[in-house]
Amino acid sequence: MDNTEALATIASISTQTIKYIRRGETANVGETLTFFIEHFSTFMEEYQLTKNTNIINMLAVMLKAQEKNDMLFVADILQYELIPYVKKLVAK
Repeated sequence: MDNTEALATIASISTQTIKYIRRGETANVGETLTFFIEHFSTFMEEYQLTKNTNIINMLAVMLKAQEKNDMLFVADILQYELIPYVKKLVAK
């Protein structure tokens, strides 16, 4: 799978996760968020993004938000920060 296809998959999973979070469908959030993390981790390794400090910082903020049960903030980071940033990296 090339990086454009892989990113499209990740974007699709994140969109689904965001939708569940915003709708308050907590039963589905855990599963899709886990699925996103698995795919995103693989993507980061395959495209040598594991040392990208911007991504690492965004993921750290997401983790802190999740620990505080602030899932709307998690959705915001996914939608407005993480996915757009990674799309810009892949486009280069």
